[in-house]
Amino acid sequence: MFTAGCELTENIIIPPPPHHPMYAIIQHIKKAVFKYMEYELYDLAFSFKKSKLWKKLWDSQLFAVAHADGSIGYCCVMGRAGRHLALAVYPGKKGLATYRLMGSGNRENLTSFEMREMAMAQDCLMLSFQDKAELSEEEQDDLAAYCEDRGVALRGQRACPQFERFRPMHHPWSLDDEEDIPHLKEALQAAREVSRALDTGDAQALGFTDGPPYDRDIPLLKLQKNQYVWHRHPLPPPDLVEYPSIKLKDNLALARLKKVKEKAGEWSAQVFMHTQAMTQETQDGDMARRPNKAPVYPLMLMVVDNQSGMVLSLQMSPKAEDYPAAFTPSLVDLITKAGKPTAILVKDERTFALLESFCQQLNIPLEGQHSIEALDEALDDFNERFSPDDEDDDGLGLEEQMQYMIQALEGLPSLRELSDDLLTSLLEMLPAGLFSKELQDKVKAEAKRRGM
Repeated sequence: MFTAGCELTENIIIPPPPHHPMYAIIQHIKKAVFKYMEYELYDLAFSFKKSKLWKKLWDSQLFAVAHADGSIGYCCVMGRAGRHLALAVYPGKKGLATYRLMGSGNRENLTSFEMREMAMAQDCLMLSFQDKAELSEEEQDDLAAYCEDRGVALRGQRACPQFERFRPMHHPWSLDDEEDIPHLKEALQAAREVSRALDTGDAQALGFTDGPPYDRDIPLLKLQKNQYVWHRHPLPPPDLVEYPSIKLKDNLALARLKKVKEKAGEWSAQVFMHTQAMTQETQDGDMARRPNKAPVYPLMLMVVDNQSGMVLSLQMSPKAEDYPAAFTPSLVDLITKAGKPTAILVKDERTFALLESFCQQLNIPLEGQHSIEALDEALDDFNERFSPDDEDDDGLGLEEQMQYMIQALEGLPSLRELSDDLLTSLLEMLPAGLFSKELQDKVKAEAKRRGM
């Protein structure tokens, strides 16, 4: 193997540093290879559209493709109703679980927060066809370069292919993992074979079944010696949903909390997904307009006093998977300062699971209720303030939210009332240069006072 300018260590090629004379050449080769893969993806996308596979299959008639790396992608063809023309590829069992989630439950009974979270729950690669205006400037430039290179003229509505990566609680993004393009290519190649087979064969005879994505077989296509072999593939059984919980392991902290008197009245609590995606990436001291990674929809924990309707705590977890650890300090701090509640009411399984062990440890009654007036009003107020879908544009954007928070902090005489967790977050934001010198000094002084 030729590895000029590279160091080969146990079959791993380490690229040269930027100052090495081979660096520019290797970067040029990488760009050329990516361009080739991307253009081939466009070729396959237009081939998929020409096949009109969405007129031959319903979105419930799944098929699977065996990827070259050994993984399985579950493929869903959309567009039979004539609206959203797309091919989605759900990676493995975890991806399939998000497809199942999209088709489960009675959506009429879901709140706006639950509907939004369900929409952001998908884990899949997707090719869809959009109007040009729906594409970003970067996507439009890439497509224009391809069309010029291939001599393609785009006509009519939904003529533009768009390639997206969906991840739970992330904003839809470009294909940013190295296996994304190969996986989507392999799915589109398999879709071309499916369309060819359906031109002469019956869907049911080929193994396509309809109905809920459980307890049935679907076609699995494997490429062997440049030919597809069709297999029957049983859909895997669903995994039970298990939500994480808070359990205090610090015995001294637990003992102190147990001594807190019940003087706070009845509370309600809700874990929900924020209405806007956020990023921690910065450019020139400001939040990045076009970050390198997909912005995240953080999880929030709202705690409300049921008698007054006051929001006692509103805590954010930037990493959805770490939300118990993010919410624990704020709950401990709230009970320490406000007192132990006589009971906590919740409306959903996730919040109940989060608080169950914690409440048992502190002997706080935890009850589930379908509707909680004070909590519902507080959530509606949050939704109106921060929803990006507000037609009157009264909702606050990400930058406006940050300015709103900074102004509120600057107006406080001191930061003594802030939780340790929030103060830590403010300390981490100092290098970004978003705060005035006065607020920076406040944060540093309070952190010094607490020995942080």
